[in-house]
Amino acid sequence: MTVPFCSPTHLTARDPPEGHGVWRVEHDHPVKAGVLATAGDLVLQGNGAGFLAAYSADDGEKLWEAQVGIGIMAPPISYRIGGEQYAAVLAGLGGSPAMDRAEYSNDNAGWVFAFKLDAATPMPAAKPRPGAAVSTAHRPIAPETVDRGKALYAIHCARCHDSWVCSNGWLPELRHAAPVVHDVWESIVIGGAFKGKGMASFADLLDGDDAGAIPAFVIDRALAESSFAERAQVWANEHLCIPASCIVDQRWMLDLAENGVS
Repeated sequence: MTVPFCSPTHLTARDPPEGHGVWRVEHDHPVKAGVLATAGDLVLQGNGAGFLAAYSADDGEKLWEAQVGIGIMAPPISYRIGGEQYAAVLAGLGGSPAMDRAEYSNDNAGWVFAFKLDAATPMPAAKPRPGAAVSTAHRPIAPETVDRGKALYAIHCARCHDSWVCSNGWLPELRHAAPVVHDVWESIVIGGAFKGKGMASFADLLDGDDAGAIPAFVIDRALAESSFAERAQVWANEHLCIPASCIVDQRWMLDLAENGVS
């Protein structure tokens, strides 16, 4: 995966009575994970880059690490069976990490990994991100509909689905949506058909005409050649620190839409 150099996270141990930090471990990935502290003076934490590590609770020294190949957000747990202690963690990204700009090459399907001392089972290989192609057929779309969809997409969709409809591997690639998805677009965006998968209804913000304009822009992007502006943003995602306020607000994308940049 490609990770912007300016989006680090860290694990910090603090002394509450004294009110200051004791040790700190720097991570080079923008997605952080939950933490487990054990009675045996271990601190376990995963990372969006796909590893689970154990640190010394005294000084933060890394004592062990396992690369699972799938980003981790969940906190590990520990349990004991037959006198043996296990550590387990759920891998797979969700929620707010849609805001990060890392590019993921692996499949993001959920896995549960369990570890114990002297275990010999090899780590399963992470599946690569499935390939996809544009399956949307050319169809006549009025330019004004595309422009309206572009502006609506910038306001309501780009914060999760990317400004140029280019998924980083965390969410489905809308440009590769099957024709049947376009056929039921309104039931997804307005009716909430995919709310169980995290795609909430936008019925309080959009109407049927709006829901019909947005896929017009998506189809236009699916059939378009990559523009200079799009290539520039891909480069910026990989090399520059983009303020979170820009990603969340998306008014800069709306400015591009209103000025006819595509």
